[in-house]
Amino acid sequence: APGATTAPQVVLDLSTEGVAASADVTLVGYATPDSGERLSTLRSVADSVGLDAGQVVLAWMSQRPTPVLPIAGVSRPDHVRSAWQAVTQALPDHAIAWLDTGRA
Repeated sequence: APGATTAPQVVLDLSTEGVAASADVTLVGYATPDSGERLSTLRSVADSVGLDAGQVVLAWMSQRPTPVLPIAGVSRPDHVRSAWQAVTQALPDHAIAWLDTGRA
């Protein structure tokens, strides 16, 4: 939802992130020392495409070279509509590049 917190929930150091990357494992939902910049990028992309941050994450995940197919937990019809809007919204190439690098 617009205005929802994007504060990191778990902090990992760069060496942990490096180990995961070397094993071709993507860590999703974890904070690293550069999370502030990445979250700022997420907010910028959300503003530019008219989605909230959660919708942008769903859209980005579904457009990855190897798509991540999230299981969205919903309890109301508006949650279903929001998730559907996200996974059917094509993000512009520049927005995907920003999200991939974490920098706008």
